[in-house]
Amino acid sequence: MYTRPNEAYLLGVSGPCDVRFASGPIGISSTNYTVYQGLDSITVRSGIGGTWQCPIDEIRPLDVRGMKADLQSQKTQPQR
Repeated sequence: MYTRPNEAYLLGVSGPCDVRFASGPIGISSTNYTVYQGLDSITVRSGIGGTWQCPIDEIRPLDVRGMKADLQSQKTQPQR
């Protein structure tokens, strides 16, 4: 989940949520404009099984600048 252009978080969820089968937008709950593990959840509408609501059990920050730098270096390296 991106919160700013260079700030993102990886959300771990429990339950049946599989975003590969999402047939619409993925929703996320919040409490007082903040997302908390163990309290908030994501909602996925699936084309194969209705709507799934899955609790967030992990929130980890991502190194977005590092990921972008890695991607850029892969583009500039010669292909083997």
